[in-house]
Amino acid sequence: MADEDSEKTEQATDARREDFRKRGQVAQTKELASCLILLTFAGGIYALGRFF
Repeated sequence: MADEDSEKTEQATDARREDFRKRGQVAQTKELASCLILLTFAGGIYALGRFF
């Protein structure tokens, strides 16, 4: 029952979302960051592979 009371019932307003963006508090998935790091590393290995 406590979980039901803590759920948000209203969507954030555009002004509130903009305020959070200005402060740098935006939602980011950890999977996206991990994927970008992995792709960058793999690209570096591919580009520099002939030197190893």
